[in-house]
Parts: sequence; C-alpha cells; structure tokens
Amino acid sequence: MSRVGKLMMSWLCVGSSSFPRRRESMPDTRVVARPLDSLRGNDGGKGVATRPRAPRAPAVAAVLVAVLATAGCASKPPEAERFYRPTIAAPEARAKPAARLLVEPFEARGIYSDRALVIRDAGGAYRQAIGRSWVEPPSLLLGTALVDCLRAAYGADAAFLPQARVDADVTIRSTLKRFERVKGEGASGDTALLMVDFVVTARGGALLGTLEFSDSTPVASGSAEYVAAQSQLLTRASVALLALLDRRLPEVRSVVKPDVQPGAPNPR
Repeated sequence: MSRVGKLMMSWLCVGSSSFPRRRESMPDTRVVARPLDSLRGNDGGKGVATRPRAPRAPAVAAVLVAVLATAGCASKPPEAERFYRPTIAAPEARAKPAARLLVEPFEARGIYSDRALVIRDAGGAYRQAIGRSWVEPPSLLLGTALVDCLRAAYGADAAFLPQARVDADVTIRSTLKRFERVKGEGASGDTALLMVDFVVTARGGALLGTLEFSDSTPVASGSAEYVAAQSQLLTRASVALLALLDRRLPEVRSVVKPDVQPGAPNPR
C-alpha cells in the first residue's frame, strides 16, 4: 500500500473513532433544544405557538363559583326608594279668631332644604339617607302641615298659604334650624331632633311674639320610626305655637272689608 493510502486509512480510523463521542454529547444538545421545540409547537412546525397548560380543576371551580355569585348579586333588583310625610296631631278646636293667618314656607338652608332624610353621626358628621326622602322639600312640607293644624284649631278659613293670595292680618314665619336623626354612640340609641324658630307679626310688621322650639325624642331602628318621632316633635311645636297665638290673636282686629267673605280671595 502506498504512503498516500496509509494516510487516508489512518484518517478514516481516527474519524470513525470520534463518532461515538459525538453521539454521547447529543443528549445534552437535545436538552438545550427542547425550549425551542416547545415554541414551535408539538408538530415542530415554525410559527405555531404551544398550547397553554389547562388550569387545575380546583382553580376552575373557584372561578365559576365567583362568577355565579356575582351574577346572582347583579340579578337582585335594587331596593325601591321610599318617601315619607310627617303628620301633626289635630288640636282641639277653638273659637274662630277675627284675624286671618298667613303661613309662609319654612326657611330651610343647606342639606335641610333637600328631600333626603338627614342623619348626624355620633362624631358630628352629617349625611343624607340613601333611598329615604320626604315627599316634598321640608320648607313646603312643614308649611302645609302647619296650615292644616291651624285650620283644625281655628277653622278652615283661618289660615292660608301664600299662593292663596288673600289679605292676612297675621303672618307666621318659621326657620328650620335642626331636622335630623342623631345616631347614638355605644349603647345609647338614636334620637330625633327638631329645632325651629317662629316669628309672628301683625299687618305692617308689628311683632306679636317669637318662639324658639327645641326638643328631641328617642327613635327605634327604621325610617318609619324616625318619621313617627319627628311627627311627635312637630305636634309639640304646634302646641307651643298655638299657645302663643291664643294669647295674641284676640288683640288683632281684622281689616278685611265687610263685603269680602273670609274664605274668598281678595279681589284685585
């Protein structure tokens, strides 16, 4: 064999002896290539994303329970808003006075002018009840209630609201200062609080008297109980006002013309 042939045979032997060592290193190469295969997909095709691992059964069950609970809450209809009207107990009938009374709407400011019930927390912060309101703004609501009370006491043609447009001999102006539910602190319960000032004047502005009413009463839980408590306070306030009017009305003489009926509007 020539020298060249010997060299080629030697090269082939060396190359064949290295093949097993290369095959032994291939498993390491495959381990490195596995993340790339996972990106290509199960079939090895390019551009095909690997499917995400399915969530465990307990996790799926927890998600389904949360979704069903949320759907149940959403399907529950909201509670309907409720409206309330306080009442003043009818007083005893009195002799019909010679003067006619004009009751102006109560002056109410801030949150007291809104229809929502007012609540004062134990810490002194004020808020308005959600879904609980008076049927009218307190300025109109309490003015109408007071007119009904005065008519029950002095007669149907003795008291009027401004829209009646009648000549009046006596005017009653009221300022609402407190009209709220006070939340109790600790074991103490809630209370209803009412503060209102009355100013009674004769024709021409002559002062007949003033009254500063302030009182409170315990309240059980619930909006209806609070309205009942405020009705009691309004009744007490009307009793005090009637006592003032009983003393001063006899001093007032009506200036209504004789040809005008007491209950008829004043002709213009």
